Amino acid sequence: MTAMLAARGVARRMGERMVFRRLDFAWDAPRMLCVRAPNGAGKTTLLALLAGALAPDAGEILVQGHSLAAQPQAARRLLAYVPDDCPVYPFLTGREWLAFVQGLRGCDDSIAQELLVALQLQSQLDVRFGAMSLGTARKFLLVSALMCATPVLLLDEPTNGLDAASFEVLREQLAQRAQRGLVVLTCHDIGQQQRLGAQPIELASLQAA
Repeated sequence: MTAMLAARGVARRMGERMVFRRLDFAWDAPRMLCVRAPNGAGKTTLLALLAGALAPDAGEILVQGHSLAAQPQAARRLLAYVPDDCPVYPFLTGREWLAFVQGLRGCDDSIAQELLVALQLQSQLDVRFGAMSLGTARKFLLVSALMCATPVLLLDEPTNGLDAASFEVLREQLAQRAQRGLVVLTCHDIGQQQRLGAQPIELASLQAA
């Protein structure tokens, strides 16, 4: 059976530092994984590699058998990704950002509308990202990923800046997604990891000797 997400001999250097010498793993679904490691160990780099936001120096990453290098369009159609930072242009409003993602990926607008209500974002739709709080910007990025029914969902520190009510919305959404696909996330808060119900996996265990 083809793995939902796999890395074969993946290496990546950042400046003078070799972050990964050889990543080798294959993950199936349905499940939710939380990658754990000390700060600075490479969790953000790993998710960026899996999403195709960074290219490996060696090896390949496969999404349901599609190579991110050789078949980027086919592979990326199967992914949704929320990075730890906010890559959205500061002059875009929340409404414009969601319309852009919907136009690009053909996501379900009804799901987006439900999430906007649940996360109390209706009043923030015409605010520009440059004027948003961290929590509000984070919510819009989460909506843009969750409204797309991709089989693989990658989230780097998705709980950052979220209030208690928004955390519960995220927890429910991820539990639903993990019933039918693969969710991979990072979360520095052990208590939140446990509440999300994610299976912990140590970053060191993904690297071949």
